[in-house]
Amino acid sequence: MAARALWSQQADAPPARYELGRVSANTKLVSTSTTVSVRRIRVRGGHYKFRALRLDAGNFAWPSESVTKKVRVLDVNYNASNNELVRPWRARRWAAANPQD
Repeated sequence: MAARALWSQQADAPPARYELGRVSANTKLVSTSTTVSVRRIRVRGGHYKFRALRLDAGNFAWPSESVTKKVRVLDVNYNASNNELVRPWRARRWAAANPQD
């Protein structure tokens, strides 16, 4: 009985800081006339990561041509995870984008 009471107390404890999850950034593509927004997030060890909230350009790789370039993104064509992310121009990992040459 005593062990069970101890377990229920531990279950009610708040999670440790390193166990906290974060909401996805949902990076939105914007034109160059609006401001680009990048936030700095403190992570474990006192280091920082950068989270892009609004971008107009990015690093894109074409493995078939062995080329990597920083190009301006015009549109998001397809997103494998969710089609609802295409219309509001949400750029996420593995989204098919239309870059400007």
